[in-house]
Amino acid sequence: MELKRVVVTGLGAITPLGMDVETTWDNAIKGVSGAGPITHFDTTLFKTKFACEVKGFDAANYVSDPNDRRELKDFKRTDLYTQYALAAAKQAVEDASCLPRASTATRLASSSRRASVACTPLRNRLAIMPSTRIVVPCTVRSLSRP
Repeated sequence: MELKRVVVTGLGAITPLGMDVETTWDNAIKGVSGAGPITHFDTTLFKTKFACEVKGFDAANYVSDPNDRRELKDFKRTDLYTQYALAAAKQAVEDASCLPRASTATRLASSSRRASVACTPLRNRLAIMPSTRIVVPCTVRSLSRP
């Protein structure tokens, strides 16, 4: 097997410890916990009431034009975890100081959105069986949407 070289040119992070690499790293070094009460869904039926949720995420900070309602609406239609990944990717591209062509960015967003569709069958089963006590992470955000 031939080993290939990889060069990391930029970093990005959306985590329970911070909305960027620097804040995440500083909070990790200080021993700050990302855990807190679950806010994305009702925990009444569950024993565990805490999790490490990302706090303060605003999708408008990660679209190319925050005033473009259509772009923001499309971005928000993706699973929350896909939004985090796209936001971190945007940070990494900015950190690397290399901007991709518009066609590349469109393919990235389109590809990421398709990946989130894999969770749909499980979401449907949970909607039919509300007494279910086991929840896979990809269902949490979609079940909490109004």
